[in-house]
Amino acid sequence: MEEIVLQTTTVSELFTIIDQATLYTKKERKSDYLTALCETAEGLVQDEIKAETIADKLKPLYERFYSQKMTAEDVRRSLQLALLKGMKASPQPNHELTPDTLVLLMGHMVAMLAGKKPFSILDPAVGAANLLTGIMNQSATDEIQAFGVDADPLLIRLAAANANLQQKAVQLFHQDGLKPILADPVDYVVCDLPIGVYPDQETAKIIV
Repeated sequence: MEEIVLQTTTVSELFTIIDQATLYTKKERKSDYLTALCETAEGLVQDEIKAETIADKLKPLYERFYSQKMTAEDVRRSLQLALLKGMKASPQPNHELTPDTLVLLMGHMVAMLAGKKPFSILDPAVGAANLLTGIMNQSATDEIQAFGVDADPLLIRLAAANANLQQKAVQLFHQDGLKPILADPVDYVVCDLPIGVYPDQETAKIIV
């Protein structure tokens, strides 16, 4: 009888590690999945375990994570899976990910326009930086000045951890994307506009 061997991809292995660590943290902290994911991602970036009571469970997972031969895109896709899981568990109007088809399309457009030249780029509703880092991963140059803006404190933390895990330099602003941004003019502005209740109606009226 022929033996069937199921191969585990790097993305699925990374997701399994991140998911297990997040579930341990979620149970220990009695928090929601996304908050626990944020702590997990930050812990991986800093190589630091904040929840000492479950250090014996998290340390082997962290070691497995860093033993993987991974690309920045592998990290983005694995975090994308974890983010989708968390957003489905606790739906909120502005907690949605850009579909990968749009990430690939917009990344291709920016790559075609920029070529191998250095460029700057801004996402004024960056969320967890899935779109922004996906575009950066498709670029033909590493000389990119990237900026991201978001009013959601949890999403901006996730964006920072996401970018750092991928070793991408992204300057993040925790503010409303419709208000003045303290950044120089950029070559490209990309955005997957959030759909939901806009918290600052006065600013929205001025813009419209």
